[in-house]
Amino acid sequence: MMIERLGKKHIIVIVSVVAILCVAAVAYVSYTELNKEYNVDVNVVGDGTITGEGTYDEGSSVTLKAVPDYGYTFSGWYDNGKFISNVATLKTTADDSHNLKAVFEKITYTIAVSSNYTGGTVTAGGSYKYQTKVNLSATVNAGYTFAGWHEGNKIISTSTTFSYEVTKNSTITAEYAIVHDATFTLSNSSPLEDQTFTCTSKYNVEIQSRSWTVTLSDNNLGTLSYSDTWSKTSANCEITSNEPAVLDITQNITYKDGKTATHTESVLVDGTVSKDYTWDYSYNVNVNNNWWIFNWTSVDKMNKTVTISLDLQFSDYVDYVDDTVTRFAAQSSLRTYYINSMVTYDDPVIVGLANFFTEYTKGLTSLERAQCVLNFVQSIKYQYDTDFNGQAEYFKFPYETLYNLRGDCEDTAILFAAIIKAMGYDVVLLQLPGHMAAGIDVSGVSGTSYSLNGIKYYYCETATEGGYRSIGSVPSSFSGVSAILYHIT
Repeated sequence: MMIERLGKKHIIVIVSVVAILCVAAVAYVSYTELNKEYNVDVNVVGDGTITGEGTYDEGSSVTLKAVPDYGYTFSGWYDNGKFISNVATLKTTADDSHNLKAVFEKITYTIAVSSNYTGGTVTAGGSYKYQTKVNLSATVNAGYTFAGWHEGNKIISTSTTFSYEVTKNSTITAEYAIVHDATFTLSNSSPLEDQTFTCTSKYNVEIQSRSWTVTLSDNNLGTLSYSDTWSKTSANCEITSNEPAVLDITQNITYKDGKTATHTESVLVDGTVSKDYTWDYSYNVNVNNNWWIFNWTSVDKMNKTVTISLDLQFSDYVDYVDDTVTRFAAQSSLRTYYINSMVTYDDPVIVGLANFFTEYTKGLTSLERAQCVLNFVQSIKYQYDTDFNGQAEYFKFPYETLYNLRGDCEDTAILFAAIIKAMGYDVVLLQLPGHMAAGIDVSGVSGTSYSLNGIKYYYCETATEGGYRSIGSVPSSFSGVSAILYHIT
């Protein structure tokens, strides 16, 4: 056997080696038991991170640090449910006695809310946790518009109501803009002369300065005769016009932001205006008549002067002035239509005049009646259109000529044609070079006539510039001159 050959010495060596191996094995087991490891981790509440977590030998010193995310702050450390520290850095040991928790809480931010003008009311500010949705709202007062919510130089919303997410301390401004509007309302849109009416501004906010002015809308639309009883800078003004007129009332405003606004309202102050007309005429019989709408003073006999007063409504006159009919009818390709449209023989005032002349000249011949009307029209003073309204040519309606007591050749010719047509005469307007007159179909007259459709129309000069001219008498400058005839239908 092998053991026997070894002898005693060899057996001792083998036993010693085995003993050494056994001791080494026991030492290894003891080392493993003395180096036990622990996982150090932290339960996190809220948004944040922990540094220092990991696996450590039992009893090792561990340093933990709590790092909050944006919008959060570190609140504290808890071990086995018990608060132990609010310092972000915590020193502990690795063993089985700890149950750590780190708590992070949302930061509370301050939201300040304001407005740039007293343009309305805004939601009050306050303190809110990070990521809170805050509903902001703004109302808008009259005289302002809402220009949006501003945070610094940035517009964050243009809606009067919106949801704002809190992420920091913020100052939010509700921006209002001034309505630059100088419009105003009238207490009476149809005032009469000597009647006071009030103008009231639509808005009255952020005013730095203000002025009111009153002017005539047109020099031919009344007389500037008014009184004012207001402070020139106030939001209201009171005006009393002493005469019928179309007034332009203007409000000028300068606002606190340096902007300006102006607005003008044209106001027609109505009233009745009495116009007097005086003329001479001759007749062959005595008459004594009275007509309700007119007043006159005369002794009715041959070659006398007659004066009548005619009450005209200012608003009716303005209606004719504002009429959009072509005022250059003689130059129009549709001149016959336009001229007829201006010979308003159905106007109530023209009809009244026609009835007056018919009644007043009762018993006279048809020619004498027409001559009386012609003399009446010839008494109206001549006025060039350029002197009236600055226009080279401007045809007036009969009502306008009566109201103005002035007119040029076409104006008086149209007036005569309207009255005589309303009295039943057949009448034409005569267009001569640079001139207009009228012609009527009447018997018992000699002189210049123009024929149309086999009918003779005797010349009637309506613009004499002083003096009178009989029917059939044509100025020498137009003797033998042909004319264009416009039949009044």
